[in-house]
Formats: sequence, structure tokens, C-alpha cells
Amino acid sequence: MKSFQYLEINDWPIRRFLLFIATIQLYVLFLPLVEELLSPIAAVRSAIGLLYVLTVPGLLIIRIMRIHEIGLVRLAMFSLGLSVASIYVAGLTITAAYPWLGFDKPFSREDLVVTLAAMVLLLSALCYLRDRDYSNVRKTTQIEEDGDHATWVFGIGALLVILSITASLMVNRFSNYYLMYLLYFIVALTPAIVLRHKLTDELGLVVVFSVSLSLLFSVSLISAHITGYDINVEYYYSALVVNSGTWNPQVGVDANGVLSVVVLPSTISLVSGMNLVNVYKIVYPIIFSLTLPGLYLVWRMWLNPRFAALGCLLIAFAFPFYSLMPQLGRVEIAEFLFVALLLAAFNGKLKRLNLNTMLVIFGLSLVVSHYTTSYIVLTIFFLAWVVARSANRSTIGGVISGNYVALLATATLAWYSYVSRSINFKNLVDSLNQSFSDLTSFGSFDRSGLIIVATEQPLSHEVTKYFSLLVLFLIISGLTYELTRKADRRIRGAYFAISEGTAIFSVVIMMASYILATTMGARVYGFILFVLAPYFVIGAVEAIRFVRGVAKVVTLDHPSKRKWKASIAVIASFLSVFFLFNSGLVYEIVNENPTSIALGGSFDYPIFGYAEVTAAEWFGVHKNAQKTVYADEFRRLLLYDYISRDDVSIISTSQSGIEPSSISGAYVYLGKYNIESGMILPRGTGSTSEPETPINRTSFYPSLVAASVIFSNGEATIYA
Repeated sequence: MKSFQYLEINDWPIRRFLLFIATIQLYVLFLPLVEELLSPIAAVRSAIGLLYVLTVPGLLIIRIMRIHEIGLVRLAMFSLGLSVASIYVAGLTITAAYPWLGFDKPFSREDLVVTLAAMVLLLSALCYLRDRDYSNVRKTTQIEEDGDHATWVFGIGALLVILSITASLMVNRFSNYYLMYLLYFIVALTPAIVLRHKLTDELGLVVVFSVSLSLLFSVSLISAHITGYDINVEYYYSALVVNSGTWNPQVGVDANGVLSVVVLPSTISLVSGMNLVNVYKIVYPIIFSLTLPGLYLVWRMWLNPRFAALGCLLIAFAFPFYSLMPQLGRVEIAEFLFVALLLAAFNGKLKRLNLNTMLVIFGLSLVVSHYTTSYIVLTIFFLAWVVARSANRSTIGGVISGNYVALLATATLAWYSYVSRSINFKNLVDSLNQSFSDLTSFGSFDRSGLIIVATEQPLSHEVTKYFSLLVLFLIISGLTYELTRKADRRIRGAYFAISEGTAIFSVVIMMASYILATTMGARVYGFILFVLAPYFVIGAVEAIRFVRGVAKVVTLDHPSKRKWKASIAVIASFLSVFFLFNSGLVYEIVNENPTSIALGGSFDYPIFGYAEVTAAEWFGVHKNAQKTVYADEFRRLLLYDYISRDDVSIISTSQSGIEPSSISGAYVYLGKYNIESGMILPRGTGSTSEPETPINRTSFYPSLVAASVIFSNGEATIYA
């Protein structure tokens, strides 16, 4: 972007660049000496630490590869991705080598800082040797630098993010959802921006970034702790590394086997001084929000700005993006790396050696970031390779070459056969067995994923379902249209082969009820949109053209301006309505089984207010170390941050046979939902779809009534 060329520090003169790196490095090294001075402005202290951890290693590697003039978005994506890979390498190195050298706690701040400093010093020396002769002759050739700078656009984007933060705090502090309603209404109107007479890349990138970040923050920030179930489990194992100073790869839990949980957040927290909770609530959503600008640039290789922007907004408006992803930190990092991989593969400006290097780095980093995402990517790339081979097509950058697919397959098998006692690999085998059983039973309607389509729901939910089906239909239509064009196909080469592989994968998933019956189905749906979203816009334009009967007048290449603009307006309007339903805002207004955790859904969920967190903090200080604490499935996640996991027991249903008959000599922690609804969530559910148990029907209820209240603040009560 012309307005921010000075931020593209990979194009700075080498001396100024290395001076900047050295300044940040010295700050991190001497942070303990200036920590007291900077304590009043902790946000600045953490921001500098984050800049060091998440950008400095990647920037140095970019300059070692002599990559210049790639634009700010590509620079951010590549530097972040390469920095994450560098942190992974550092984490694995200290885990394997430091205990042999006598360092019992390699994941201490001192050891990490020294390790990273040595790595930065080495990279800086290589950077100077490789790139000292670079002459900064700026040529504004990047597609994202076209057009005039519109200050008001950046202002509106910033205000949208600020509104999201404020609305989340209002929900958290005062249970007031009016600002959140306003935020969602404004977001629903953003597709209208693509109707501008001249939609520049600068404007398109700002819109998709501000919309994605504001929606992600609207979920991640509504809890005083961490929002969601899986991410609380991830947080527990990250905190285990931070508190113990070590990582044991052989702990038999799936979350313990991915570096996006045990290495990345721990390193960020220890080096920057940022609270680990805020790493998951703030840093991870910011990283993930860059995926849509990255995809925008990938699609701009073939499509115009309006097509690319509308495709990104479709992803942002689909509930898996903003509702599920903020609760899945490891998936956020893995999908970010996937987009970085695509951006490198379809960049068109990288030399062959640099391209292959980035593909290997991003691919291997993705593998160790999340098991399921790596399985999906590997499957799609394999199918794409088969399709390309069978059609005798050429590939772009070797992203779907046989050697690359084999590399990812070998790395995936090797890694997940080793870490966490191979539990991730065993889970994969079990899932494949169940899915194969579903596929062989596809003749029975209730065994296929199609039963989801036939399930009756309230009217507003039915409308949402058919909106989603229409999106899938238009994606299929767009892909089919591109498939039939051949010679004048808009999306070409390896990306089209990847699209075909994704479509085949989607069909298989639709047949597997085992996957669709779980939240995994929603995650897969969200990932599929990352590849196929541009075909929705193509399919919609062609469908509108067909309905209007003007196929000979309006084409994708030479449209009649008036009818072309009308078609874009119809698609933009559809996306606005799609978001109002898909976000759950309409459900809240008509009061039909509200499902949005950001808009005040009345169901139980791992969302904790400040009063509940305050009670847990107080309890962690005043608890008798000899007594057990009983809490239900969700509340125990909060207690793990303040009390040893061994001291917390989950209240169980009577069917399990281990419900406490009395709480004599123990504690019971009840949160806001327990108090207001009189219900508890029993052991092992991990989902609000399981039946809850009334507290007054449990066997320990009489002793609970007789117990003393040792703490109560209106939203949390502790009995003893």
C-alpha cells in the first residue's frame, strides 16, 4: 500500500534495518531492568515483545532470501509464518538439547531469550552477508498498491474494531448486548462497500481485515477468562509448560502434541511478558484475521477486487470463522499457515528456490500445528495431484507435486506417531474406520450427512439452513462453470486442481455422518470455504445472468456496466441477509432458540464473567490444600488456572456411579449459570447438547444446603 510503504522494513537500507532489529533485541534482553519503569504502560511493553517474537526472525529470513517489494500484506503473512516456524525450531531444540546440557527448565524466560537472541544474531549476520548490496528503488507494482489512499476507510475500519472491543467489554462487565447488536448490524452492511464506483485493493483489504478482526474479537473477548471448551484445554497445557518450564512430548493428550499449543503461546507469553490468557484472547485472533487479506491477494491473481472481496466476506460471515475459530487456537495457527502457503505458491514474484523453501517451511509448520488440519490439507493436495496427473495439467510452483505431497505425508506420519503416545494417529485411524462404516451404509438415509438437511428446525433456523444450501449450490455452479470453460477459465493451474480436490473431499465428507454429527463438520465446512469461496461469486453471477436471460449481453469478461453492477448488488444484499441469519441475530430478535454466545444465548457455555474469575482467584489463595473441590464440566476449566488439577473433581451424574453423596470435607464451586438456572453440566459432556442435571436432584444436594457459604459475589458461590 502506498500509504504504508515505510512499514515495509524489508525494503529499508541494510544498516537501518539491522539497527532496528538490534534495538528491539536489546530491549528484550534488558527487559527485566526496565520492567518496573514500563509497568504503567504494560501494553507497550507487551507490544514490543510481540513484535520481537512474531516478526523479527521472519523478517531476517525474508532478507536472507533477498525478497523485496512484495507489499505490506505479503510481508506480514510471510514474516509471521516464518517467525512461527523459527519459534517451533527453537522450542524443539531446547526441549531436546538443553536437558542434556544441565538446564532443567528450558522453557524459562532466561533460556528462551538467550536462545532467540543467538538465533537472531546468526540470522542478522547471514542477512548482512546476503543482502548488504540491496538498493531500495521502489517500484509500485504490487496490486495492493493501486488506487488513492482513502483515509476515511482506515478510520472506519479502526472504529469497527474499537466498537467490537467495547461491545465485548459491555457484555462481559454488564451483560449488555446492545452494542453487540449494533456491531453485527454494521458488519452486515459492509458488503455495500464493494458497490463503490472504484473498489481499490487498498479498500478491499481494509474492509476484509477490519470485518474479520471485529467478528473474531466479538467472541474471544466476551469472557473474562477464555471463551470456549477446546481452547481452555489448550490453555491448560500451555500454562503447564509456562509454570513447569518443560514440555513432555509423551503426555498422552492430543493437545499436548501440537506446537501451536505447547511452544508458540508459551514462548510469546514468557518473552513478551503478556498474560497467557491474553495470548489466546488477543494475539491468536489477530494472527488469524490476516487469513482473509491473504486469500484476497491469492484470488486477485485471477479475479477483480469485487469478486475477491465478496469471497472473503462470505468466509467471514459463515459462523465457523468467527464463532468456532476463536475457540480453537491451534486451528487458527494451522489455517493461517495454510493461507501463507497458498500466498507463497500463488505469489508470482518469488524465485524458484525461495518459493520451494517457503512451501517446505509453511507445510512442515502446518503439520506440527494441528493434526486434523494437516490431514485435510494432505488429503486435498493428494486429490489435487491425482486430478492434475490424470488431466495431464501443469502445476504452479510445485505446490501439488508428488514430491511435496510425499513430504507432507511423511512428516505427518512421523510426527503424530511420535508425540503424545501416538494418540492423534490412533484417533485418526478410529475416525477413518467410523467414516468408512458410514460410507458403506450410505444407502440408508439416516446414516448419511444428508439427514442434517431433512432435520426440522424453527422457521428462522430453516431459513438459515436453506441460505447455506444455496451457498453450496452456487459454489458447485461456479466450479462447474469454470470446469466447462477450459480455454478461457478464470482460475487456472494448481489452484483450480486444489479446488477440484477440495470439492471431491467435500462430497466424501457429506457422506460421513460421523464427522458431520460433531463440531468437526462445522470446522471442515469453514476450511472448505477457504478454498472454494470465490466460486460462490462466480456461480452467483452466472445464476443471475441465467435468470435474467441476458447471457449474450452480460459476461464475466465484458459485462454491461449497469447489469453488472446490479448483479454485484444482488450478491452483496444476499451476503448481508445471510450474515443476519447466520450470526444468530435474527434468532435473538424473533426469540427462536438463540444460538449465538456473543448475542446473549441463554444456554450454558465456557464463558466466565469477571465476578466468576474473581471468585476463582480468591479461592486459589484461601483454599485448604488438603480438600477436594467439586465443580461441573465447564466451571472446572476456570478453576484449573488457580487450583491444581489434582485437587479439582468434576461433579458427575448419578448414572456414572461416582457422584459425591456428600460434600463433607470438600468444596463446591458454582458459577453464574449454575446459580441462575439451578443446573449443572455433568462429567464428560464437553457440550451443551448433553442433558443437564438439576442441582436439587443430585444426591449431594442435602449436604450442599447444610454447607456453609464461604464466598459469594452474586455470580459465583463457594460452599464448604
